[in-house]
Amino acid sequence: MWGTIFKVILGAAAVGLVAYGTVKIYKKITANQIAEEARRKCKEAFKAKIKAKKQNSVDVGIFDRNNNEIGEMTLQSQEGVDSSLRKGQVIPINY
Repeated sequence: MWGTIFKVILGAAAVGLVAYGTVKIYKKITANQIAEEARRKCKEAFKAKIKAKKQNSVDVGIFDRNNNEIGEMTLQSQEGVDSSLRKGQVIPINY
């Protein structure tokens, strides 16, 4: 019973650590840059998922190992977004 309660509390704490932000990049946005920024914003980041792709920006969700969303961020660049990126794409965060 206490194990279940502990897991629920940890899950709630993880959700409470949600980070939001906008990052400006001065070159074309790539999967590597998304992974680097997600790792920098959330130390618990395990993967990032592209929620929306626009001409000069990308909205990204950041997820932990338990598939809980722990953050969101928007990356913007005057140079645009790499054509290989697409909505729904999952980008692993490597350490």
